[in-house]
Amino acid sequence: MAARLGLLSGVVAFGVFLLVFLIAMSRPDFGPPLREQLRVQIEQKIANNPDPNVRKAAAVFTSPNGFATVFTVAIAMLGILYLLFSVLGAVAGATVFAPKNRAP
Repeated sequence: MAARLGLLSGVVAFGVFLLVFLIAMSRPDFGPPLREQLRVQIEQKIANNPDPNVRKAAAVFTSPNGFATVFTVAIAMLGILYLLFSVLGAVAGATVFAPKNRAP
């Protein structure tokens, strides 16, 4: 029962996070500056790298489709972590705070 409750709370928490994140990314004063900062950071990191494969990968990631892919993968991984830690926390809480004198 605790795992299901943890899963439900993880889904709700991730849904709230995703809603707030998507609203923030759609605002013109947050989304485009964030994308620009990420692009500048990537370009600074590859400026001193002589490997042409790194430059090709950076070109892919700085394209609009590359940014969308990176954000989608990051959000998916974050969703999995939300669910995992919510379930683990609920199970740990149910184990630690379980009544000690329970009838079998």
